[in-house]
Amino acid sequence: MAHVAKFTRGTCGLLARHYERYKDKEHPEEVKYKNQDIDSERTHLNYNLAPMREQMPYLKKRLEEVHCLNRDDVNVMCDWVVTAPKELPAEHQREFFGVVYKHLEEMYGEKNVISAYVHMDENQPHLHFAFVPVVYDPKKKKEKVSAKEALNRSQLKRFHPELQQVIDKWIKQKGYDFECNVLNGATANGNKTVEELKAKSEASELSAQISEAKNTLKALLKDVEAKKTYLGILDSNEINKTAVSARKSKLSKVTGKEEFILSKTDFANLIRTANLGAEINKKVDTMLADAKQKKSDADEYYKEKTKQAKWKSLEEARAQIKKDQALENYQTMEKLFPDVFKEMSKQILKVKNKNKNLNHNHDLER
Repeated sequence: MAHVAKFTRGTCGLLARHYERYKDKEHPEEVKYKNQDIDSERTHLNYNLAPMREQMPYLKKRLEEVHCLNRDDVNVMCDWVVTAPKELPAEHQREFFGVVYKHLEEMYGEKNVISAYVHMDENQPHLHFAFVPVVYDPKKKKEKVSAKEALNRSQLKRFHPELQQVIDKWIKQKGYDFECNVLNGATANGNKTVEELKAKSEASELSAQISEAKNTLKALLKDVEAKKTYLGILDSNEINKTAVSARKSKLSKVTGKEEFILSKTDFANLIRTANLGAEINKKVDTMLADAKQKKSDADEYYKEKTKQAKWKSLEEARAQIKKDQALENYQTMEKLFPDVFKEMSKQILKVKNKNKNLNHNHDLER
């Protein structure tokens, strides 16, 4: 399976370093990669199928040779990532990537190739085919940089079927007796658009974040429960019981005053609850937002949008998630402090009635 992404000038340098596994000669041990699945002991097995070029200087040189708008949002580099099918025998992987590289080089032109590194040090071997998206402008009769035209919808739809034909031809010519399918459930109906692929990548990253946040949430909730028990933190029901107990105290009846007479233990527990309750609830709310809510709502949004291929509404989905998070936080606080919210409701009702009466009197005066 293959997928493609577009990049602006600002990200090309970091990507080039990632492709070649760049390390500072003076401090090689300090270099770290975002992908923690990289096995440094196998990095020496990586190789580049393209002509040996200094990636960033070559990119700069190629951009000077063609027409390219001098804007930060212009995509000046694209990257096809082609993963070796799992059924492909290991001894034929290098030959497979060579066939794929030759096909891509013919599609986009050898002089537009920045690099073509094969990474053998990750979970599944894959090829990064980085190139400058140069197309010919028939009106102006010159070459120009246009990722939109180089990766148009029609080409994306044909990409996997055409690549599969190239692979099938290679296997037949060599007389190999194995299957090598780049077409699967996600690509059988044609390649996805760049927006869809980008969103799918975001969904994968989100899924990992959800899993991590979920584990952190479990640990935090255990820690919260332990603190509540150890420190004597009271919940709202226990606070109400303490208040009732204080009102029924003999000293209150003797003085005839509406006041709380608390025991030393109850007083200490209330103080600890007041000091630590807000902090604990804030931590719980944060983790609920990062894990529980994302797991129940965000994952469903991304899954549904992937099916429908309507990724332009991604921001709307995120906005809805925020609304849902805010609602759950409100409901959680209402459960923890029912007396406070009950009093708030009374005050709101009074204000509404007051405004209603004012409007009614104003209408009568008219």
